[in-house]
Amino acid sequence: MLLEVLKKGKRSNGYGERFNAEFALKSLETRKKIRHYIIAGSITEALSLCRDKFPHVVSSDEQDNRTTARSIDMCFKLHCQQFIETVRAGNPIEALLFAQTVLTSFPKKKGANEEKFNAELKIMSALMAYEDPENSPVGSLLAQEHRDRLADEINSAILSFDCHASESALERIVKQATLVREYLHSTMSRGQRNNKVYAKWQLSTFIQEGS
Repeated sequence: MLLEVLKKGKRSNGYGERFNAEFALKSLETRKKIRHYIIAGSITEALSLCRDKFPHVVSSDEQDNRTTARSIDMCFKLHCQQFIETVRAGNPIEALLFAQTVLTSFPKKKGANEEKFNAELKIMSALMAYEDPENSPVGSLLAQEHRDRLADEINSAILSFDCHASESALERIVKQATLVREYLHSTMSRGQRNNKVYAKWQLSTFIQEGS
């Protein structure tokens, strides 16, 4: 357990690049499957695999503490692609219902970029205004390059979310210990106190002192 905490702490602060490489290698096959699904237009399968293996990357539940602005963005983009694939398949009614029941909820989510999401929804909805959407002014949304870019973005997000945590478990432990120490120091009587001032915690210093 301690070793795992140390690994995570070092990893998120630049001390363990080998741990990043280890994750990238272990997740390679799963990431390849997700990429394959996206570039093939199988977004339901891609979403299902992401939620199973990397739920924090596509979390959009406001009650889930793993949900971030970026995870909402990734989830939104995958759902947008699902809408696009439905239009491509020639199912306008299904696409419309999907947009109304699923996509329109994203701009309202806490932490979501409402202006950006609404702008993207407006562009995508234009696909349904044309009899031949592939040759319309917004036809680029149906191009293979659009799938490819999304696949690359999701892959990068998976690596980024897992290899660069904003605050590691070790950092939280050190921060909590420092706060307790400072609190105990502040509540001591003047006769018991010494004049030592405790420095603010810093993970790099903590690791170096303990090595």
